[in-house]
Amino acid sequence: MKFCRQLKIIDLYIVKEVLLPFLVGIAIIGVIMLSNFLFQLTDMIIVKDIPVLIVIKLLGYKLPAIIVRTLPIATLLAVMIGVGRLSKDSEFIALQMGGVSLFRFIIPLLVLGILISGTTYFFNEKIVPWSNHQAQNIIRRSILSETIYGIEDNVFFKGPKSRLFYIKEYDRKNSILRKPVIFDYSKQDNYLKIITAKKANIAENTWKLKQGIIHDYDKNGELTLETQFDIMEIEMGNRMDKLVTNQKTTSEMSRAELKEEIELFKSSGLKVDSLLIDYHLKLSKPFIALIFILIGTPLSLNNKKSRAVNIVLTIVIIFLYYLILSLTRSFGKNGFLIPVLTSWLPNIIFSLIGAVLLFWKNSWKESISKLIPVSLIIISFIFLSTPGVQAEKLKIKADQLRVKGNKTILKNDIAAKYKAYHVLADKVIIKENDNEKIETSKVIEISQTKLSGCELDKPHYFFKSPEVIIYPGDHIEAKHVTFWELNGRLPLMYWPYLYISLKDKASHLETRLGHSAKRGWFIKNTYSYWYDKSLPGELYLDYYNISGLAGGFKQYFTYTPKQEGSVYLYSQKNKTGIPGLWNWQGKIDYSHKGEIWRANTDIDYTDYDDYKKAFSRINLNHNSQKQDLDLNFQYDSKDYFKSSANDDQELDLDFKYQYKFLEDWKLNLDYNRDYLLEAKQDLKSRWGGKGYLTKRSNNFNFKLTLERYDPNFDLEESSFDLEDEDDKPKVRFYRWPEITIKYFPQASILKNINFKTSLGKYYEASSDIEGYRGLGEINYNKRFNLLNNISLQVNQKLNGKLYKQINGKEDSDYYYLYDPKFRYDYYQNSYSIKLKLNTSFLDHIDWNTEFEYKTFTGESPFNFDQASYKQEIESDLKLYNDNFSLQLNGGYDLYNASYLPLGFIINWEVTPNWRLNAGSTFNINSKTYGDLAINSKYKSKHIKFNTALKHDLNNNQLQRWESKFTYKLQDQLYLELNNRYDFEAETVSKANLILKKRFHRREIWLTYKHEQREIMLEYRLDIFNRGVKVGSNQDEGFMYDLGIKEILEEE
Repeated sequence: MKFCRQLKIIDLYIVKEVLLPFLVGIAIIGVIMLSNFLFQLTDMIIVKDIPVLIVIKLLGYKLPAIIVRTLPIATLLAVMIGVGRLSKDSEFIALQMGGVSLFRFIIPLLVLGILISGTTYFFNEKIVPWSNHQAQNIIRRSILSETIYGIEDNVFFKGPKSRLFYIKEYDRKNSILRKPVIFDYSKQDNYLKIITAKKANIAENTWKLKQGIIHDYDKNGELTLETQFDIMEIEMGNRMDKLVTNQKTTSEMSRAELKEEIELFKSSGLKVDSLLIDYHLKLSKPFIALIFILIGTPLSLNNKKSRAVNIVLTIVIIFLYYLILSLTRSFGKNGFLIPVLTSWLPNIIFSLIGAVLLFWKNSWKESISKLIPVSLIIISFIFLSTPGVQAEKLKIKADQLRVKGNKTILKNDIAAKYKAYHVLADKVIIKENDNEKIETSKVIEISQTKLSGCELDKPHYFFKSPEVIIYPGDHIEAKHVTFWELNGRLPLMYWPYLYISLKDKASHLETRLGHSAKRGWFIKNTYSYWYDKSLPGELYLDYYNISGLAGGFKQYFTYTPKQEGSVYLYSQKNKTGIPGLWNWQGKIDYSHKGEIWRANTDIDYTDYDDYKKAFSRINLNHNSQKQDLDLNFQYDSKDYFKSSANDDQELDLDFKYQYKFLEDWKLNLDYNRDYLLEAKQDLKSRWGGKGYLTKRSNNFNFKLTLERYDPNFDLEESSFDLEDEDDKPKVRFYRWPEITIKYFPQASILKNINFKTSLGKYYEASSDIEGYRGLGEINYNKRFNLLNNISLQVNQKLNGKLYKQINGKEDSDYYYLYDPKFRYDYYQNSYSIKLKLNTSFLDHIDWNTEFEYKTFTGESPFNFDQASYKQEIESDLKLYNDNFSLQLNGGYDLYNASYLPLGFIINWEVTPNWRLNAGSTFNINSKTYGDLAINSKYKSKHIKFNTALKHDLNNNQLQRWESKFTYKLQDQLYLELNNRYDFEAETVSKANLILKKRFHRREIWLTYKHEQREIMLEYRLDIFNRGVKVGSNQDEGFMYDLGIKEILEEE
């Protein structure tokens, strides 16, 4: 009382607000945790005929452990409700106006948390281990009919001298081992020896094996020697009796006892990481109550609207804490975290979060408001997904079996298995099926059922139902189903009715929950089914808390390996007027994949608030040895309801055909026609195409080409027409026709020379010139090997062109070819040579020098074949070894009297798992640098990390950074982070997260997409596994997938 008088009234008031919810929370949570245990106790009294007094003792011994588990949960619940009430009624604001800061406000709560944590530690050390041990002894002695000193079957442990021991049974009273097996690796050659015996006596540090056999094996695992013995002695060393006999689980030990066992196991050569984790957890867990106060106080002060939200947040925080604890324990047991960090990391994480929320509560209001929907996702993460399970025999084990009429009744400790489903139950009745609508002869009724995909005696998760009915080969029905996690300690979901199909092609329901920045919370339900056992379909029922209800269907009208066709319709509400959200959408898809013919058809229609959009695409493809045909049809339209000013319709037709005939003849046709109809404008059309006929032989290649293209709809059009001189359509380019002949001499003296000649009629809109062109060309290509490591490649080209202009030629000079009858308007002669010298030194140096010279005389009236001058010398030096290369390049433009950019590229294999590339350029003329590009790729057994960046050296500023990090630990854990940041625009253009954590027979998926501002959490069970695609979007490339040259050449 004296201490209470010293406390200020405000402290007592705050503690009083929290104390009542704390006591109520202990009672409610304790009853929930006891409910499952009470059913077992009732079963012990009624079915197993265990005396009531013993059952009451067992309940009393179990209560301390249950109370200790409820304390941190009740603490958080009390803080969220009590402090939340003060915040909701504005009493906290009144306290602040009276000079009470947040830090002063939380002091009595922290004191209360310290008291609760201290009480928890005392119970965990002094009371809970003893009570758990007494409870287990009662179970062993009275329920399992085992002695208190009994040891579990199938015990393996490592002994001295490289031996592995297996003990079937141990009789402590008589110091006798039953059916021991010893795996002996003590021989120098490490070949296995197996010793088996009927029994063994323990005498101090010696085992006396009796009536046994010794098997010796060679390196191939084949038996080489078999020896029988009557008595065999094995020296065991000190303290072996204690190692084998006085065993307790970690829950039955105090920290001191557990530490002693750890030291004993260390001296016996056993791994003790798991024991060390439990040892440190015995100290870290009591602090959970204090940490929950630290994180719960600022959270509850930020919610002034609903007590239900505080209760939801309580469940979210508890689940997140134990989820992170499960993750860290998985890392610790796999050796990725040291035991101390494994046990304390969740406390550290939540303490930091609590401290941050406490110090910056005012500036974190927006973040806290965003935390609420994310938290609701996590609490609602369980979803029902029930794919088909093939019918097979139901295997059942039970203590009692009785046949009564046409019923078979099984009772007591029933364990059943139906493919992936494991069932634990109290009672099973098998009887005849009297439901004519269901084609199955038997019905199986199960009472007080636990249904799980976990095969353990104590499953990690299970569906619990008082009544389950199985129609073999058809379906399973369950009523009033609750889903439990964490070995039945955490209830997460309730269904009044659960249906699981067992047909080959079954129906199933898949639910996903998440949050979208635009549309808020969402829950998406997809019900998949089969119509007439051959046509699949899907029904959609979705809800967004901002935009509203949505739903639709997809039904296949044909579904075979060669062809698929479906109809899709989806409608959604937009009650808040979100911009860009359509009202409904319909699709028809059809595809056919034959050996010769293939077809694809897509018809889409989308209705928005102010316009409708239609899209159609048809593709027909035919492939055979002699001919290929490809037809494409595409139609796009937009139709605005209120005004037609922005309406448009566009139609594209593409035709491609290739035909091979006779010997070495080939015909190619490529034709396209486009139509565009815009508001208040006439219908526009354009067409283009290219066709050519080719013939190849040993000496000659012949090609006849016809080509024509209209200008694009948005380009300025030309004024030329082929047909009507008065009213001419617009043309961008044509060659109509062009004949090309190539000649390859067979004489050895001319084997490096080929000749080309062509004649054609052309028009181009850019120069508005129509005319003829004749071309003659000689090509020379030869490689000279000067020395062993030096070669010279020579490429020369000499051509001459004559042009005859048809339009626009007035009062101009003409040129003549030998005779005035052969008059031409333009001529152009060009010559080019390229010399490339390749040199290698010392097997680690390559030096390549290239000289290119181009010159011409005359001029061309066209732009597409205009010649140019060029005189450049370029050099490339490469230094390399097995894991490193440096490439330097530069040159000089003789024609323009300027330097070519200097550049370097480094490729370095830092380690076998890590490659690093970098490159940049320097312009000597302007004395400016090009961008610096760096590309890094790391890949190991579990980690893959790719990153790339571009840096502006002139302004010393980063331009873009991209990275992709993936971590995969077999099937246990998968993490992917994919990011892209543009420093110039100061925007995150990509940020995706995928996290998969694998537990025993289930897994959790967390995904976040920054572009859609959407987060989603999924919980998957093996028995309901649907599969998922993992990876980044492949529609857009990343810098780390490119070479350094490609990165530097990017705009």
